[in-house]
Amino acid sequence: MTSAQGEGGSIFGRPWVRNLFAVFTLMVMLVISVWIFLDAVRVSNLQKMDEYRQLLGADTAAELWAKSIEERDPALFQLRDVRVLSDLSTIQDQLNEDRSSISLTDDQLRELLTLVRQSPEQQAPETVDLSTDVHMVTEVRRVIGACCRSSDEASALDAAGQLKSDQERWLIGVELLESLSSGGFLIHEMIRTSLLEVVMERGRGWLGTQELAFIERAESVLARIELPRLGLARALQIETMMSFEMTEVGQSPWFLSPDFQCYLDRQIPISLDPTDPALLDRYLEEPPFYAVMTRLMSLSMDSISRTIRSSDAKLRTLRCAFAATAAKIRGVEWQPPDGVELIGWPPKIHITGAPEGTDIYLPR
Repeated sequence: MTSAQGEGGSIFGRPWVRNLFAVFTLMVMLVISVWIFLDAVRVSNLQKMDEYRQLLGADTAAELWAKSIEERDPALFQLRDVRVLSDLSTIQDQLNEDRSSISLTDDQLRELLTLVRQSPEQQAPETVDLSTDVHMVTEVRRVIGACCRSSDEASALDAAGQLKSDQERWLIGVELLESLSSGGFLIHEMIRTSLLEVVMERGRGWLGTQELAFIERAESVLARIELPRLGLARALQIETMMSFEMTEVGQSPWFLSPDFQCYLDRQIPISLDPTDPALLDRYLEEPPFYAVMTRLMSLSMDSISRTIRSSDAKLRTLRCAFAATAAKIRGVEWQPPDGVELIGWPPKIHITGAPEGTDIYLPR
C-alpha cells in the first residue's frame, strides 16, 4: 500500500474530488441538454419557415410581392406604377399656396385617368428591405382629395350638369385610388385604407341619387376594389417573409432561438388571417420573458385589425347599399348576399359580426 493510498485511498475517495466531478458531470449534461434543445428549436424554426413558404408558394418577399400582382383578380382594377404622377407638371402647377391640396378641373382629371390607364403595370421590387420606398404618397392623397371635391363652382354648368360632373369625379377617384395605392407593405395598405375612408364617405352621399345609370356604375366600380382584409393579409405575409430573410442573411442568433420560435408561433397565424378575433386575442398575449425580439418585432395589431375590419365592413355595406338602391329604382326586391342582413326601419344594411358604426341606412 502506497502512502497516498494509505492516507486517503483512491483520489476519487476524497469528498471534494467526488463533488467536483459530480458538478462537472452535471454541467456537461446540462450543456448537452441545452445544445439538444436549441438544435430542436433550430430544426423547428427552419421547418415552420419552409412550410410557410410552401403554403404561400414563394421563397422570398420579392417573389411573394410579384406573385400577388400576377395573380390579382382580373375583376379588380389593375395596379399601375404610381411614378407616372411624378411626370405630370399639372399636379405641381395646380398646388395651392400651402401645398396641402390640389385643384384639378374635370378635363384634367379625365386626362389623368387616361394617362394612368396607359401607364406601366406596377412591378414588385427585385429585393424587398426596409429601404423600399413608398413612392408619391402625398401626390396620390392630393389627387384623391381633388376627386372627392366638387368641380369648379365658377364653371358654366347648370345644376344638373354640375351634379353629373361631381359624380364622374368621384368615380374617377375610386379607380385612381385602387390603381395607385394598393399592394406591398403594411404602410401601403394603411394609406390605402385612410384614402378609402375618404372615398366611401363621399360615396355615401350619393346613395340618395335616383339616377339608375350612376347607381349601377357606382356599384360596379366599388366591386373592383380589393377588400381591405385581403390587402392586410398580403402585406403581413410579405413583411413576415422579409423578417425571415433579414435573420437568415444577417445570421442573427435570434434566428435559431426560442425567441424566434415564439415570433413564428404568433406571426404566422395572424398573417394568414389578421382579422380573426380569436387569433388576435392570442397575438395580444404577453410574450414570454425571453422573447425580447418578439416584443420589438410585434406590431400593434389590435388597432390595425380594428381599423381594417371597420373599413372592410364599410366597403361591403356600401356595395350592398348601391345594389339595394338600384333594385329599388328598378322596382324589384333586393336579396342580401350571405353574411349581410337588411334590418330595422328605416332599413339598414348590416354585415354579420361587423364592428359598430359600419351599418348604412338606405335612403327612403
